[in-house]
Amino acid sequence: MTTPKRIRFEPEDADRPPKVSFIPLIDIVLQIICFYLFISAGVQMYQDSSVQLPEMKSQQLNGEAPAEFTINIDADGALNLNGKPLDPGALPAALAAAKVKAVDEKQHLMVAIRADKRQQFARLDHVLQACRDAQVPNVSIRAITPNAGGAGR
Repeated sequence: MTTPKRIRFEPEDADRPPKVSFIPLIDIVLQIICFYLFISAGVQMYQDSSVQLPEMKSQQLNGEAPAEFTINIDADGALNLNGKPLDPGALPAALAAAKVKAVDEKQHLMVAIRADKRQQFARLDHVLQACRDAQVPNVSIRAITPNAGGAGR
């Protein structure tokens, strides 16, 4: 039985180590450098050096705990306030009462809105308008980051 010959792409007398070509590597590195130069020039174009941005500072709450008020809007548009069903017409009064309660307890009122992505956005707009009318200073809309472990929920 004979052993099969290996397929060779070079002449048989070329038993030497493979050649390493640096030209493709240099080409790729130069393309990456050019890419970053163009990107950084584009980013600097949108920055105006005459605009002074404010510094983000937060004041200590001095032992005060924020009063969180959670409004859930399900897919059908039904409201749920801190786990209890709520009629949409009663929302402004509930917000006003929560604001008075937070002031009495020396807390900062924070309203968190959790709206189902399948709900009609008119309901979300109604809730945001009620928050504006009640002059609630802190309103946040909650969302799930797709790659933060809660995707698909």
